[in-house]
Amino acid sequence: FWGDFLPFLGDFPPFSPSYDVVFAGGPRELLAKFGAAGSGVLFAAEGFCWPQGGLAPLYPPAPPGGKPFLNSGGIVGYAPALWALVERWHFRDDDDDQLFYTQLYLNSELRERLGLALDHHSRIFQNLNGALEELSIRFEPDGNRVRNDLSGTWPVVIHGNGPTKVALNSLANYVPLGAHRGLRGRAHPVPAPIPAAAAAAALPPGAAGAVPAQRRESQTPRKHPKNTPKSSQKYPQNIPEIPQKHPQK
Repeated sequence: FWGDFLPFLGDFPPFSPSYDVVFAGGPRELLAKFGAAGSGVLFAAEGFCWPQGGLAPLYPPAPPGGKPFLNSGGIVGYAPALWALVERWHFRDDDDDQLFYTQLYLNSELRERLGLALDHHSRIFQNLNGALEELSIRFEPDGNRVRNDLSGTWPVVIHGNGPTKVALNSLANYVPLGAHRGLRGRAHPVPAPIPAAAAAAALPPGAAGAVPAQRRESQTPRKHPKNTPKSSQKYPQNIPEIPQKHPQK
């Protein structure tokens, strides 16, 4: 898939963490939407101010219905503008890159000079954390897509940030053209939100933004191996079931 991007990488290098991302569209759509944004560097946006909630009041106002805070899990921009940002990194490899980009974005002089902007309405980058209830999967003739029903957009990059990895794994069965190729012209709900307690645990104390996920109990209790105490299990026990609603015949 990345081979499709190679002719464009010299001028418009995109970045996204590979292990928790699904591409729902191709490079031409991504670059067309980036060009329409009119920015030098476009970052993904989300509803949580991470990792320092105290920075929330410093952000410029978001447009109506838009996500106000920067998420560094999705970046696309012109190579010179991106280089002007990354050359400022003088930290350790395990330092927080989202805090680094947030501080650069909040510098109004730098934001204006380099054309830094956020993808407030998820035209390119869709972060799942805090947004699952806004989304649906559409089975279209040209391929399955995720639609943000709140903003009316069709994101190209789906990012399972924070505690939404299980939801992303389920979503990847459908998008793009996952296991259910025969369903066309129908809407399908995005996998259910994770338990609220897990979402809250992923946020630092005092982080801006409410936790929208609602707890959904699993329909089938998790079974443990015989003679193995529950306390020794590696994975959490309250993983929600993913609703599977198919069109009526």
